[in-house]
Amino acid sequence: MRKLDAQTQARIVQAIRHLGENPRPSRCLKLSRLRDTYRIREGDFRIIYQEGCVDGHTKPSGFGVSMA
Repeated sequence: MRKLDAQTQARIVQAIRHLGENPRPSRCLKLSRLRDTYRIREGDFRIIYQEGCVDGHTKPSGFGVSMA
């Protein structure tokens, strides 16, 4: 992500932060072959994450960002 411009970085970081509030937004897609793994699109990028449970609260645990 370091090579991305500041605006794109900010959009991706904001999308990841929103996952902490709502780990399954309406735009997420469950990846069929991976357990508890989802994908959301943010512009030309995909954020791939796993949903986990910590202290009774659902929080995303593990991220990956890739360009389409």
